[in-house]
Amino acid sequence: MSKFSNLTVAFFGIVILSISGCGDSSVVPVSGKVTVAGKPVAGIRLVFSPKLVGAEGSDPGPWSSGLTNTEGEFTLKTRNKDDGAVIGKHTVAFVYDDIGNIDTYKELFREARQEGDQEGMAAAKKDIEDFQARQKTRPKSSGDYTEDFEVPRGGTDQANFDLPN
Repeated sequence: MSKFSNLTVAFFGIVILSISGCGDSSVVPVSGKVTVAGKPVAGIRLVFSPKLVGAEGSDPGPWSSGLTNTEGEFTLKTRNKDDGAVIGKHTVAFVYDDIGNIDTYKELFREARQEGDQEGMAAAKKDIEDFQARQKTRPKSSGDYTEDFEVPRGGTDQANFDLPN
């Protein structure tokens, strides 16, 4: 093989490795806590969407999300399942993971009523009431509320949010 061929192979090898995203160092660990009036919020999903910076149309990197536990704590993973989030500015949205369940409960109630299934109706009605009770304790702004957050180069375990009620 000539020197030109060796250089060409080496060049294309480097290009392929860089395109494959091998060891993307721009993703750093991110965790924190979500509260309302200082009390932990369980079952809320945070979605960190990187903001475009610089050239229009450039890819700022993958979004990340995490779900709060009973203590309101979360840890982010990217859409590619890497731990953390890309470094830089993000818009953070807050959405309850179970928000679509109410439609399922209502459909189960309708089906049980059509079939005359009293037990099924009672179970679905209880699910609906429990869901509505949970909704009353949740921040009113969930789903359409966002905040800005900047992920620092070293990552953070202090991505804390106190949501308005």
